[in-house]
Amino acid sequence: MCVQELASENVPLQLNRDILDRVIVSRLIESPPDSYPQTPFQYLLSSYGRCLDQQRNMSPRHDAETQAALKDAAQASRELLVSYAGLILTGSGVVPEVSSRHLIS
Repeated sequence: MCVQELASENVPLQLNRDILDRVIVSRLIESPPDSYPQTPFQYLLSSYGRCLDQQRNMSPRHDAETQAALKDAAQASRELLVSYAGLILTGSGVVPEVSSRHLIS
């Protein structure tokens, strides 16, 4: 999924749970990259870490409403990332497994 796809659907470019879910599904299930630089689980784990970093480094220069929206988006991101990681760990088959030969070293 990319910005152009969202724009063509007249979807406002706001970070929310629905868009986050679509991005994760696109990245892991619908159109994964040909050569993964990391496994889907590693991708989710590193995304979770980046999400925490972004939340910790949130600028106080934003107004209270923007701060609340950013905090909600970060929380939704973490919840979705944990949910998809759980799907991988349970071996549900929802997220395709990547063999080590497809990983970029």
